[in-house]
Amino acid sequence: MAIYSFQCKVVARTKRLNNAVAHAAYINRIDLDNNRDGSKWRYGHSNEDVYKSAVLLPDNADKKFSDPAYLWNEVEKKENRSNSRLARSFIIALPNELTPEQNKNLIEDYIKTHMTSKGMIVNYAIHIDDTNNVHAHLMSTTRELDPNGLEFAKKNVIGRTWNDDDFLEGLRKGWADTANTHLAKLDHQVRIDHRTLSVQRDEALDQFEKATTAEAKAEALSRAVSLDRPAIQRIWRSKLNTEEGRALREAQQSIRDEQLILAVETKKSILSLPQKIIINNFENVESSIVIERPSKPDTRRIGVKSYRDKTKVSKVKTVSDIPDSDVNTILKTSFSKNNGASKSAPDKIKKRATQHPNNIFKRFTLMVVEIVKYVWSKKTQNNIDRDHDKRVAENYVFDEVLGRHIARSEYEKQAKFNQDDYKPTHDEIRRFPSRPKNEQAKDDIGMDLTSSIPPERSISNNPRLRPPRH
Repeated sequence: MAIYSFQCKVVARTKRLNNAVAHAAYINRIDLDNNRDGSKWRYGHSNEDVYKSAVLLPDNADKKFSDPAYLWNEVEKKENRSNSRLARSFIIALPNELTPEQNKNLIEDYIKTHMTSKGMIVNYAIHIDDTNNVHAHLMSTTRELDPNGLEFAKKNVIGRTWNDDDFLEGLRKGWADTANTHLAKLDHQVRIDHRTLSVQRDEALDQFEKATTAEAKAEALSRAVSLDRPAIQRIWRSKLNTEEGRALREAQQSIRDEQLILAVETKKSILSLPQKIIINNFENVESSIVIERPSKPDTRRIGVKSYRDKTKVSKVKTVSDIPDSDVNTILKTSFSKNNGASKSAPDKIKKRATQHPNNIFKRFTLMVVEIVKYVWSKKTQNNIDRDHDKRVAENYVFDEVLGRHIARSEYEKQAKFNQDDYKPTHDEIRRFPSRPKNEQAKDDIGMDLTSSIPPERSISNNPRLRPPRH
């Protein structure tokens, strides 16, 4: 059964897939040498699964680019930056309903319509492995050719547009359209879609609501039921050949087959119902039904004298009866210039602009909210603040001299020294001296510092200094 699988990756020097020559050798199953780094890639011995491989060129390209060895070595030579993008790699699932030759025509038609016509050079290879997994590998260039088609252009102007998300989305949609066209030409009923299953299901439900015939409604609802399932996930070839991989694939296919059977039963059950139940011609029903609405009340405004137009006469009737003194005749709304505008405003604006007199309800609500906040703050206790205050009280003491909290150990030490009867030990004095005391050198301890001159002689021989101006 045909499925939609369209994967795209970038071959770049900063990626794990960073060698265009190596990837080309792999998809074509040939032996290639990379002239840039001297690496050799040998895949020619395992080419049994390759049905067809070729290079498709734009109209202005030289024929020398049809050789994969020359093409991808030129790409490696031209894209010489450390972060260059060398190529794009695509893996596309081909319909199993088509023969290998029909799949070849399909993939070549797609490449010529959506890729080489835009200026790309595409190297493709069709693989048919043992698990009947028919798919195609595509490698496209990321830089356009010069106008002569002899080499790649120096400035990549057109090639930069191939990086856009819209361009990639166009490639995805183009593959679905091209494949469906070939399937329709070959009288196959199956179709593929590039959109997610949820989007397709919603579209089918919309078609069910808009359908006017029983067959169309049954077909749309049947398609919605068949799409109400999880998407089939890809299983790598290394895991697909194992028992676990085969069991996973069978489980996914069984869910899909169950939904298809349920869709067929849904279609049969809908068609078995009477036509009146299935079809609802809302246009005819709405045209035949006359909705009886109550008469619109008289909402004519009371006449007001216009001060701009003196010819206009007020239609307000004069009141002859004088109200009693105890009757409140105060207007609910004060007169202002905006009264006329508010009366002529739409109903929605009126309702939004009209407020309760004196805002009593709003003020009362705010007062209640403030009371609730106050009561709640008194009832709730902040455990974090309480624990913090407890730790501060245990480990710190407020020093009135310094005007701040200090550590309790430091405070107790200072209080101990300030006591009158406290006698510090020798170690404590040495530890906290008022002035550093320099120890005497050991060599000076044994020296005889007695003067050799008698004191009497030294004093008598010294001249006395006279005070100034004597």
